[in-house]
Parts: sequence; structure tokens; C-alpha cells
Amino acid sequence: NILKTLNEGKTVLFIGLGCMVGALKKYAESHKLDETKLYTVDLICHGPMLASAQADFVAGLETKYKSKIVDFTMRYKKTGWTPNYIRAEFANGKCYEEPFYETELGYAFKTYSRKSCFSCKFKGHDHVADVTVGDYWGLKSGMHGYNKNGVSIMLSKTEKGNELLAKIDSSAFLIEKADIDTAIVNNPMFEESRVNPAYYDAFDRDFKEHGLHYACIRSPEFKAYKKLASRKKIKRLFKL
Repeated sequence: NILKTLNEGKTVLFIGLGCMVGALKKYAESHKLDETKLYTVDLICHGPMLASAQADFVAGLETKYKSKIVDFTMRYKKTGWTPNYIRAEFANGKCYEEPFYETELGYAFKTYSRKSCFSCKFKGHDHVADVTVGDYWGLKSGMHGYNKNGVSIMLSKTEKGNELLAKIDSSAFLIEKADIDTAIVNNPMFEESRVNPAYYDAFDRDFKEHGLHYACIRSPEFKAYKKLASRKKIKRLFKL
């Protein structure tokens, strides 16, 4: 589709993970594609959780609430930028909300990705997109530019990247130069691959045979994960 669209003389903006942009670049090279009108953006990537884990979690919610999910997000800003919540709306009018990293799906996100994500080829200087985008972690309340609903970091590598940033509507978005050292230090996944847990193979086997809940409760780190989640809930109650 991208090849067809570019051959029609149209401009294409492709947004994806580093490996997706890398694949597109290889495809363009092998097909001798004119990339003049192709612009690319990749994300600072932790390594995407396997879609099968999310599908299992969604199916479990639908069974519990006896209704189909009509809207689902893992980035709901219930109290602001962090913590991000899972929010699921059901056809029967009910709603599920829980901090993402206090759920079994949040645990799977930390644990369960493709094995290739443990040795990603698109980190640091090997990002091949024109612009890399992520959360501006490290920017705290009280610091210049902080916004309680979140701040993004955009790292431009090419002239095309600079073109894209120049096109951003300054009446709708506040654009300022960022502290690159703060951005990189607090976004280690810009340069690093995710770590392969020692229990990955066991989790993978348990998940495929018995599902997400079973894989989580069998995982040696899950008990500590749940204990930390309980502490976070207590802290929120005291804040209320």
C-alpha cells in the first residue's frame, strides 16, 4: 500500500516501532523505492507485549462482566500522566478501571514479548526513523514545561524530521527544546533492549497451556509484583 501510494505521487507518514520502520526501509531499498515523500516516526520501545496476552486478558474481563467490551485502552489518564490505567467499557454499561501496572496484563507487559526484543537492532544510533517519539520521563512537577497530563519527547535525526517538527501547529502544542541528557537518561529503552527474564520460557509454556492468570500466579516474581501493587493502592487511599 505504501509503495502504491508513493508511486501515485502522494506523501506518506509511517508511524510504528523501530523494527517496523527498519522493515519498511529494507522493503524500500529492495524495491528501489523513491523515498523523497516518505516520512517515518518510531517510538521509544520497551518491546511490545504479545497480542495473545492482551486477547486473553480481554476475554477474561468479558467473562467476568458477562458482556462484550466496546472500548478498551491501557493509557487512560484517570489521575493524569501517571499511573496510566486500563479502562474497559462494556456493552451492558459497566466499566472496569485499574492501574495498568497493578494488573496481570501489566505484569505480562513487563515479562512477555517476542524473543527478538531481547536483542533489538534499532536502539540508540540505530534508530532509522526521521523522528523518535516517547514520554519525557524525568520531567517532574515544578520543572519548566511540566504538564500533569503528560509531556512528549521528540528526537529528530534527519532534515525530514526537522521538517515534521516545523509543521507542528504551535497554537495547539507548546514546542520547546528539550534537555537531551535528561531525556535519554530517563528513557533507557531508547538505547537498551528489554532484559530476558530467567523464567520467560516457563511463563511462555504456562500461558500457552493454561492462559494468562495461571502463567502469572506460577511466575516466581508475581507475588512480589502483587505486594508492590497492594502498597500502591494503600498509598492512593491515604491520599484520598
